[in-house]
Amino acid sequence: MKSFEEIKNIEGVQQIEKTELYESFVFVEKGKPFLYKHFFDKQVMGEELYRYKKLKKINVYVPRLFKVFKKDLVLVYQYISGENMAVILSKEDISEKVFEELFTQYRFCRQWKLDINYLPENFVFDGKTLYYTSLDLFNHDESISLDNYGIDYWFPTIKAKEHLEKLGLSIDKGRILKPAEAKKKIVLTSVLYW
Repeated sequence: MKSFEEIKNIEGVQQIEKTELYESFVFVEKGKPFLYKHFFDKQVMGEELYRYKKLKKINVYVPRLFKVFKKDLVLVYQYISGENMAVILSKEDISEKVFEELFTQYRFCRQWKLDINYLPENFVFDGKTLYYTSLDLFNHDESISLDNYGIDYWFPTIKAKEHLEKLGLSIDKGRILKPAEAKKKIVLTSVLYW
């Protein structure tokens, strides 16, 4: 596996994100895409490694970590191709399989008294597995749990429409559920998969 220094100037390497904490690139090696995440601070990288290990331990599906380049402050992850669930929701309803996966991960988190960022843009479904790509991890807090907060953004609700607009996405007005209908769908889905 190539180091960050070896890949960062290769033609075809695509930078996909840059924040004040890190920058990330997609690099294809031997036909497999990898996500190279270069950190600007050793402590920030260490915190991400801690969260990654904790998420793996509690069985939250996260992209696989392939390599740690401590000297270069780089983590190399499995790249999960596909659109995040916010993009999917802007086009169509979320599938039952995705909800099944989402609630499975929620149960794991609840058992450990932890929460993740349940907003749909933090998840990518590859057709079999729903991956949590954010790696944010919090002590359990009812106000940010899936039941009390996150689930509202997984259905075509007014709340989800406003959130998608902040992400630069839109949702067809004809798909927006009326509040009573939205509540019913949310409750039925929660009961079915919880």
